[in-house]
Amino acid sequence: MDAKTLEVVEFMDHKVPEYVILSHTWIAGQEVTLQEMKNKEGTKRSGYDKIRKTCELALQNNLGYAWVDTCCIDKTSSAELSEAINSMMSWYQRSKVCYTYLADVRPGTDIHQPESSFMKSRWFKRGWTLQELLAPSRLIFLYDDWTFMSERHEVVDLITQITGIDQIFLSTPPNANGSNKSRGSVLQSILHSASIAEKMSWASKRETTRIEDTAYSLLGIFGINMPLLYGEGKNAFLRLQEEIMKRSDDQTLLAWSHQEEDPEDLGVLATSPAAFSECREFVACDVGTLTPPFQITNKGLVIEMPISSDGFEHGKYGVLQCGIRQDPTTMIAIPLDNRRNGLYVRRKKPLCTVNYRVWSEWGLTSVNLLPSLSFTSGIAESPSYTVFMKDLPETFYVAEVYPPNSRPRPDPKIVMAGTPDSKDQFEAMTMVLLKSSINEVEPLVVRIIVELAPDESDFTASCTFVPDWSLFERESDPTGRFYDNFSLANLWYYRNESGFRSGWKLVEAEKKMAPDS
Repeated sequence: MDAKTLEVVEFMDHKVPEYVILSHTWIAGQEVTLQEMKNKEGTKRSGYDKIRKTCELALQNNLGYAWVDTCCIDKTSSAELSEAINSMMSWYQRSKVCYTYLADVRPGTDIHQPESSFMKSRWFKRGWTLQELLAPSRLIFLYDDWTFMSERHEVVDLITQITGIDQIFLSTPPNANGSNKSRGSVLQSILHSASIAEKMSWASKRETTRIEDTAYSLLGIFGINMPLLYGEGKNAFLRLQEEIMKRSDDQTLLAWSHQEEDPEDLGVLATSPAAFSECREFVACDVGTLTPPFQITNKGLVIEMPISSDGFEHGKYGVLQCGIRQDPTTMIAIPLDNRRNGLYVRRKKPLCTVNYRVWSEWGLTSVNLLPSLSFTSGIAESPSYTVFMKDLPETFYVAEVYPPNSRPRPDPKIVMAGTPDSKDQFEAMTMVLLKSSINEVEPLVVRIIVELAPDESDFTASCTFVPDWSLFERESDPTGRFYDNFSLANLWYYRNESGFRSGWKLVEAEKKMAPDS
């Protein structure tokens, strides 16, 4: 924005002149867009006054240009909007001065009072203003009448109280000549010294109008560039975490706490920054040995970590390479549940701190952690159990199985294959119709019951012949002859209605079968 004419002008990156930048909170229906500025519209709105005042401040600093997000981004272009959001952190960092306009703080306010309007300002609660607080080399707070309030480095103690951000990330003052190199050149290294969990905690209590912006407003904080997909909802925050993992091995990313509204089973990645609200003091730790990188694959998040034994008092936990800043003798462990086939989910239980010695005592185990519960839809899981008819009487073959297998059977002798629908389901049943290739030989019906161990590590199968299976047909046909169109589905229905186990006499005692039988 040309500060003298209020005309919108465009510069390429290498030719951008010095400029001031505005940080503020938007007012619905009052902001002025790029198109409206070009058409000289919206001049009576309060948003236009903010643009005009920012340009006046630029001229007072002997600077010819100003940047205001409402009118310096073409929001009708998805490509330009994506570029702007991915570049926002650097634009604030490169500014000569950032003026932060607090529309809810009146002149004369004692900002040091615990209940002051400064301490409660809406500006400290918005998602986008986090990077606007951290990035600029020089930041000046203004009252609602645009008069000077304070510079950032003069009130870092108050800002720390409000935001939970340590003073080291806020207190770098400008040089005597106002050069932005004192902070701008070291900003990323300063931010890099904070753990991922600590940086997430800064955003944990902030809000955005659109749910995707919860993630997009953090791109600059983590040095991430990624495409914007408005409409993806909470998946934006999952994508952000996946991008962070590609660039960092800081496992505090996984050390978040569950929320009240969370389900019992959770993905290993958090659904929002709110899960990190109590993680400000979490730090990565060095275990003294090289460990393989953890990464997202088509089988989930593959990671090597110590897993607690069945005798651990708190249940199943996995130890992360991180701990608490004040206590270097402990490490953080996350609650896990082994669903099946080595696939783990987070459980809705508290984090646990364990002594650092368990890292070597428990030993490393390679596990697959599900990033989110929806991730399971793309995983083809192997069944927990498979039952097949190993030896059949001569000339007999499997004619029908009910309920039918949900998976294709590579071998027609496979009659059962599956996984429990829940942790409480430890039994499954099927019925098998065996026919002979010799017409005069009567068919057989076999009932098979599979009983699983609670941890799915073993199972037993019982096989029982069902005599006089045609009794159901004899109710309508006293001859008792076999019908070619007979269906096990009808027999299954009859079993459910009449009590299959109690209503039918079984002529052969249950025979325990080995898992491979």
